[in-house]
Formats: sequence, C-alpha cells, structure tokens
Amino acid sequence: MQNKEKTDTDIQTMDSLELQKSLLHGKLSISGMHCSACNQIIEYRLKKLAGVRKIAINITTHTADISWAPKEVSLAEIIDSISSLGYGALPIGSAGELIQREHKMNVWRLFIAGFAMMQVMMYALPAYLEPVAQIDGDLTPDIDRLLKLASLAITIPVVIFSAWPFFKAAIRDIRNRHVGMDVPVSVGIAVTFVASFWATFTGDAVYYDSLIMFVFLLLAARMIQARVHNRSTSALRALTQLLPLLAEKLPDYPSSMRIEQINAAALVVGDIVLVQPGAKIPVDGIVIAGTSECDESLMTGESQAVSKTAGATLIGGSSNLNRPLIMRAVQVGDDTQLSSLVRMMESAASEKPPLVQLADRYASLFLTIILLLAVASGIVWWQIDAARAIWIAVTVMVITCPCALSLATPGVMSAAIGQLAKHGVLVARGRAIESLARATHFVFDKTGTLTQGRLKLVNMRVIRNDPDRKSVV
Repeated sequence: MQNKEKTDTDIQTMDSLELQKSLLHGKLSISGMHCSACNQIIEYRLKKLAGVRKIAINITTHTADISWAPKEVSLAEIIDSISSLGYGALPIGSAGELIQREHKMNVWRLFIAGFAMMQVMMYALPAYLEPVAQIDGDLTPDIDRLLKLASLAITIPVVIFSAWPFFKAAIRDIRNRHVGMDVPVSVGIAVTFVASFWATFTGDAVYYDSLIMFVFLLLAARMIQARVHNRSTSALRALTQLLPLLAEKLPDYPSSMRIEQINAAALVVGDIVLVQPGAKIPVDGIVIAGTSECDESLMTGESQAVSKTAGATLIGGSSNLNRPLIMRAVQVGDDTQLSSLVRMMESAASEKPPLVQLADRYASLFLTIILLLAVASGIVWWQIDAARAIWIAVTVMVITCPCALSLATPGVMSAAIGQLAKHGVLVARGRAIESLARATHFVFDKTGTLTQGRLKLVNMRVIRNDPDRKSVV
C-alpha cells in the first residue's frame, strides 16, 4: 500500500514537472495603460483564456509577465485578446519603436494643447477684464462673439486631437463595462465643450480656456509620470545590460587557443571562455587557468576586489580587472546569479503591496460613486439655479478625479524601488517599502555594505613620548 502511494506521488511530481516544462513564458509591453482599472480589466480578460496559467501586470513599467500552455493558447491569441480591449501589446523586445512613436505623438498633443491654451487665454482675458455691456462692461456683443468664435476654432483641434487618448480610453472602458479614470475626465471635457459651444451662440459665459488648460495639465502630468518611471527603472535596466553581448569562446582548449567570438547568450554549460582584462564575465563559472582580481561589488556589496585563481568561482556580470582568465561555464541564461537578481527586482516592482491592492480594489468603485455624485449634484442645483447646474456637475467630476489613487500609489512604489537600487539597495519585496514607515530599528549583516570603498582620515591623535618630541599616530 505504501509502495502504491509512493508511486502515485512520484507520478504526480513527474506530471507537475512535465507541465512546467510544457509552459512558455514571455513578457509583453502594453501601451494605453493609465490607471489601476486598466490593470484589472486586462488581468480579468487574460485569466478567462484557456491555457493562461500566470499573469502579472506591472502598471508602472507597462509590462505583463505571462505563462501559458502553447497547446491550449498561442501568443498571437493572447495579444489579440489584449488588443480587443483597446490596448496595444507587443513582445517586449520589439516594442521599442512603438513606444518611441507613441511618445512622439504625445509630445505633439501636448504642444498643440499648450499653444492653444495661450491663445485662448488671450481671447478670454478681455471678457474677464471688460465684460459685455449687459453686465455693466465695455466689451460690445459683436467683439464678445468674435472672441468666442475664435476660441471655439482653436479649441476644436484640442478636443479632437489632444484629448483623443482620454476619449479612446473612456470608450474602451464603457465597451468593457468597466469604469476607469478616463471616463469622468472625458465626460467633463465633452460636457464643457458642448455647453461652451451652445453658450457661444446664446451669449452666455464660455469656458474654453478652462477646458484646454485641463487637457494640457493632464497630458503634462502623464508625460512627467512617464519620465519619472523611466528614471526610476534605469537601475533595473542597468542590471540587465551588465552582461556582455559577445564572448570569446575557446572551442579547442587546451590543445589550441583559437578564439571564436560568439553571442554571449549562445554559451552553454561546459563551454570554455577567455575573459580579457577589463571585460565583463559573461556567465557564472569556474576559473580553470589564470590569476586575476574581479570586482563583484554588484552581488556582494564589497568594494574591494576579489582574488581569483584556478578553482575559484566567477559571477556573471562582474568585471575582470588585471590579467586574462580562462573559465568554464557552469550556469548560463536564466540560471545565473545576475538573472536571479534581475528577476528579484522585477518581482519586487510588479508585486502589489497592501496599499496598492487597496487602490486597485476601490478605484473603480470610487469612480462610479464620483459619476453618481456629479449627476446628483447637477439635479439638485437644477432646482436651485439651473444656469449653474451643468458647471457644478462637471466641477465635481473633474476635481474629484482620483489621479492620486490610481496613478500615484503604484508610481511612488516603483520610483522608491528604483531610487533605492541607484544607491545600491536592492528590494526583494515591494511590501518592504510600506514597512519602512513603521520601522524603528535596522540590523545589517555586515559592515562592508555600509561603506563606499573610499578611505579618508576621520581623526588624528597626538601622543607625547617626551617633552621634546611628538609623534603622530
């Protein structure tokens, strides 16, 4: 009976291993994500696909880490599923051109909104300083209407072109029955434009200047967020670029020292590699010939160079400092220590601490409440003062837009992890950032990680040996 149970356990273990081997893993770069609601809807759609075993979306890096069974679903189907929601998705290695094109288009949107904002404010200024004659001003009705028509002509390109990302995202969210941050933003822009358009021909007050300023500030905020994200993730990108692109393989060693230059990613376990002085070590391995020193501060935190002789271990990504080394590859690809470090950093950046989970959980509900509150405010003010009802409803939607809830929370987490990495502190768990606010004591495992590797004189004592001589220690 025990043998049968052991056999069943072994079979289950083998089946689990075979299942893991049959899975494919990949990363996708996703464009069009702006808030936690985007994260939720993409995860929900992908989890419904048969064959998708794991999905982890990092809203700050706009990437998705996916594991899937190729016999049940293909990568093309996964990308099509994301595209059907209105988002762009490409394998992360081929997304550079798409990201650059999107960034260039956003710059143009911001430029047009900024130029239009300055012009429309010039046209709006006389109405504020010299109102029309009906309200004891010196501005004639004809001039007032002319300025409003000029403001309308300049506002139209902003609404159609600059504000299009907000409308596109709102249409996508409504189609998917999910309320995102862009829904109240788009409703506010559309209602303000329609009401101002109507007021242009009826003589009432218009708010083209406020509309364009709102669009400009939102676009500027998103560009600043993207720049902060790029800076905060630069440390992680630097880690991924530590390994050299090329390696000098010795295919005939020890009978010959013939060098064959190959792609470092093509190295396999057992390959013999020559590492020149000043070069990066391509993979984890063991020294089989040569004596030198290596800088392993990236992995160990120690700034002092480590001596390497035959039999010593080498860490991929560290630097050979003095003399040539001949090494045998022991761990390659995703099995190297540097790859493990990169995965740890990516996991920390994509992990959702309790604070971010709270934002994800209530962002959509909060947006729905905002829309209902705006409608209720409009209905109430319609009974009090019908002329102000629409503007108060729009104000409620715009002012209460939860940018901090859906954007700042994950953005700050990513920026904090990136800043810590720049100063040599690698974060293994994102929730540790929250815990730091409540920490009272810190324990370090070794003093070497607390130094900068630069000696300096901190104190001097003068010891008197006799009345006539002094010696400095």
